[in-house]
Amino acid sequence: MKIETIIIDDWKKHSRQWQNIGPPLRPQEEDITFLRNTIVIPSDFSKSKYDILLLGVTPELVTLPWPTGSHMLAVDKSRAMIQQLWRPNPAIRSHAVRSDWFQLPVGDENFDLILGDCCMTLMHPEQDRPRFLKELRRVLRPGGRLALRLFVRPEISETPENVFDDLWNNRIGNFHIFRWRLLMALHGSSHEGVLISRAWDYWQQSVLNNDQIVACTGWDPVIIATMEVYRDSTSRYFFLTLEQSRNILGHFLTERDVQTPTYELGCCCSTVIYSSS
Repeated sequence: MKIETIIIDDWKKHSRQWQNIGPPLRPQEEDITFLRNTIVIPSDFSKSKYDILLLGVTPELVTLPWPTGSHMLAVDKSRAMIQQLWRPNPAIRSHAVRSDWFQLPVGDENFDLILGDCCMTLMHPEQDRPRFLKELRRVLRPGGRLALRLFVRPEISETPENVFDDLWNNRIGNFHIFRWRLLMALHGSSHEGVLISRAWDYWQQSVLNNDQIVACTGWDPVIIATMEVYRDSTSRYFFLTLEQSRNILGHFLTERDVQTPTYELGCCCSTVIYSSS
């Protein structure tokens, strides 16, 4: 089976469980407010209307209060994600297409604004990210903006044992924070990333059954069951540090702003804004 097919199969699983995905895996009010205040409402980048490229179909980004007359094109490689999540914004012209982010189905300099939520997590730092950013720069108009929320790992990594210690002592706000911390704790070098199934294997070794976690934390067992998406997955996540991510982005675009939110694990969910000039 090709790697591409494996990744698409993973996103089929994610699409089925999307309603059970919570913070910080989805943008929170702090993230949305930052985008609204820096790129939507009047600012140094205010326009009467926008041509917007959305990488993926993240509902929280679709429904931002875009100026009347704006146009949004959402691009996602997963048919399942489009079918499950895409809902057009009725206030603007918006539609979604299935296509590849590395070969966008548009000409040069088509967009004022490109948005994405944690788009680069599955991209290898050297093999994929430069090619991806070069393609985004191609379709971005001069002076246009790129706004991405990044998943980044801490400068000093914690251990899986520390994550489970916090779990058993009920010091983690929700299950999604727990599993993201576990993946980051299992991360190898920037080039190795983390094999997603390692989190499942570690979970199986450490937890007798999900009822233990429910009794300890009070978390919804349906949410805990989302761990199943990691079983047997051959995909890898690549969590760079914020500085490593900024260094790669800075080779292609000019940094304008960085916001690190205050919610739990927000330190690993910074939003960056870059421009094409």
